[in-house]
Amino acid sequence: MSIEGAVEKRQGRTFGPPGGRTMCVFIDDVSMPAINNWGDQVTNEIVRQLLEQGGMYGLEKPIGDMKYVVDTRYLAAMNTPGGGKNDIPNRLKRQFGIFNVPLPSVAAINGIFGRLVEGRFPAASFSEEVVGVAGRLVPMTVSLWNRTQARMLPTPAKFHYLFNIRELSKVFQGVILATRDRFNKAAPRGRYGGNVTSPEGYLLALWLHECRRVFGDKLVSHEDKSWLDGQLTELTKSEFPADLVKQVDEPLYFVDFLREPVTDEETGEVVEAHPSFYEAVPGGLAEVRQRVEALQRKFNEESKLLKLELVLFTDALQHLMRISRLLSMARGSALLVGVGGSGKQSLARLAAYIAGAYTFQITVTKTYNVTNLFEDIKALYKIAGFKGQPVCFLFTDAEVKDEAFLEYINQILMTGEVAGLLPKDELDMIVNDIRPIMKAATPGVPDTWDNLYQFFLNRVRDNLHVVLCFSPVGAKFARRAQQFPGLINGCTIDWFLPWPEEALTSVSGKFIDEFKMACAPEAKSSLKYMMGHVHSYVTAACKEYFEKYRRHVYVTPKSYLSFIQARRTLLQHTTANQPQGYKELYTRKWAYTRELAASIQAGLQKMVEAKEDVNRMKAELAVKNQARAAL
Repeated sequence: MSIEGAVEKRQGRTFGPPGGRTMCVFIDDVSMPAINNWGDQVTNEIVRQLLEQGGMYGLEKPIGDMKYVVDTRYLAAMNTPGGGKNDIPNRLKRQFGIFNVPLPSVAAINGIFGRLVEGRFPAASFSEEVVGVAGRLVPMTVSLWNRTQARMLPTPAKFHYLFNIRELSKVFQGVILATRDRFNKAAPRGRYGGNVTSPEGYLLALWLHECRRVFGDKLVSHEDKSWLDGQLTELTKSEFPADLVKQVDEPLYFVDFLREPVTDEETGEVVEAHPSFYEAVPGGLAEVRQRVEALQRKFNEESKLLKLELVLFTDALQHLMRISRLLSMARGSALLVGVGGSGKQSLARLAAYIAGAYTFQITVTKTYNVTNLFEDIKALYKIAGFKGQPVCFLFTDAEVKDEAFLEYINQILMTGEVAGLLPKDELDMIVNDIRPIMKAATPGVPDTWDNLYQFFLNRVRDNLHVVLCFSPVGAKFARRAQQFPGLINGCTIDWFLPWPEEALTSVSGKFIDEFKMACAPEAKSSLKYMMGHVHSYVTAACKEYFEKYRRHVYVTPKSYLSFIQARRTLLQHTTANQPQGYKELYTRKWAYTRELAASIQAGLQKMVEAKEDVNRMKAELAVKNQARAAL
């Protein structure tokens, strides 16, 4: 929120907080503004003027008049300078009393998260074995966090390898999200999925799953993921007996979309369309695939404009479950990083549909600007704040028409307040409209203006899920992540690795199996595998080319899809030498071959007819010759 939007006129050119109160302004990431060519931070010069002179110059008429802000105190926070982090000018720095804030001690961290786990798994409701496992989760998570921090250091190519206390919070947020009835004393012992046969094994499998999601999903290589799996195995073996470790040697998958909609037995009406129970999948990936395929068919039946034809190979299913997990969490936002054609947007749309969220994506035109973006964000805020409906705000790097767009996305992710989004009159209307909703939800809280506004803002932050789909190719992604820290800190990262050959074969099979070809089934099957193998071979050749010549050549899943089935526009159809997919090329060649065959067949038929005519004429000539000889 801007300073001007938070103060009101006192007298003359003096402004202050409303109601004659004192206001404390917190400036987060004060060192974040970009440094210009002269080494200055223009934004911080305005901040310095505000602190030093007690006011700022207004831009509205009369231009140049100083506005004095009173009864206001200022707090600021910044990262320690160095390692790519900016410092602030000394003239600004001297306005503050400076305190160094180190990380909490291990004992403090254990105490913070230990209380959460103890409150979730009290001894009165859970068995001694479950409570014993729960008591070891916090020190194990802290140990994994320390090991990951020491090993997975940020580099120019892995700049997002930042592991802070947020990661610990996200792990236990997932553990607490899980349905409790699978752990308590009344839970029946049996197969929970995989090799798990006990509530304590189920809890340990849940913790392993959450650690892989929080620490592992942002890793950019199979080698790093293997290292993390090795650390998890080492920790579990050192803390628990062999029979319990054996139960979790096969990972479980946890989702919240297994259950069917809840209906009223008398009326048959749907009471809860999307019942959310975060639980393990007993049947593994096969059960998940069957469930997701049914939901995808339902999506296509209900959607009139957009149809999804996702090939649900193993990697795609895993990414879908990760996105769905984030959309089921309060304030869960995702940063999906992968090259073009990885399926980021389609998977996000399907996950949002599964979660019962309203999906919105801006439509960029030549005239689309910040004003249009504000109008769209306002509409989303009203849906998330007033209706309390989950909203999936899908935003891709192709839609960054103006870098200012990312600044407002950054504000949504970090605080939920967008500077200049809602003028004072609209804020007053929102506060009045939200009053009955807050009274029903929190009857004991006074309905003051501040409480009402904070209630609305909290509902927006809980229900508005931002899903960013970015490509790691080029320098833009790293630069934007540095300029807008909310893209990394406010989201859980899901890094899309290159498709394995099994996925490539599944995708080619999806298009080739239903494609009519004049060949034996064995030849078509071999073609599917050959397509995947060729793409993998070219990808490996691109890596060798980079190692030899230090020049990038990208072969993306989008290239692979175009190779199989190019989608050409009407204009392209009228233009020669356009890129063609295999299916289109095969169709054209097959039509051309059939045309040639028909032409040859017609020619052969003419020759047969000519031969018959010659034989007939010979016979007639022989008869005439005999008649002439008789004369």
